[in-house]
Amino acid sequence: MHSFGFISLQPDWPIDVANARNAVDGPHEFWASAYRPGHDSVHRTVRASARAAADAQLVSLDVDGGGLHAEYVSARQLRLACAALDIPPALFSAPRQTVACTHIARGSGVRAFDVSPLGGLLVAGGDDGALDVYDTEAGTHRVQLAGHLGDVTCCRFFPSGQ
Repeated sequence: MHSFGFISLQPDWPIDVANARNAVDGPHEFWASAYRPGHDSVHRTVRASARAAADAQLVSLDVDGGGLHAEYVSARQLRLACAALDIPPALFSAPRQTVACTHIARGSGVRAFDVSPLGGLLVAGGDDGALDVYDTEAGTHRVQLAGHLGDVTCCRFFPSGQ
């Protein structure tokens, strides 16, 4: 039986890449982790630094240690692979827009969210393996759905709004 591996990337990596690209002072580091059931995980630090090119300011990515490869594709995209776990290159894209939701209080941060098609409800998930449902009109927390075994990286309401 073949199991699939995956790579998880620090959610705010686009900030470090943009700061490196714009030559902002300071270390520009973020984590990347690779997982495959039945194997030891690979956890590495990725360092972003500016490098000049003939027509653009590009970014060099250096990975601390081995087993993980990171490649700068564009201002909004990176490609990562983990040969040590036989995980082929995967493309990571930065979000086009961020949204401020002042009534969401999640200690682990928000990695995924969705607004119900009928409006009125918002669901948010994060690194703690839980989903929280909020009433967007009242700005209140309705329920927490716990039990995921890992990070919640995606969530979605059914088209019916359920």
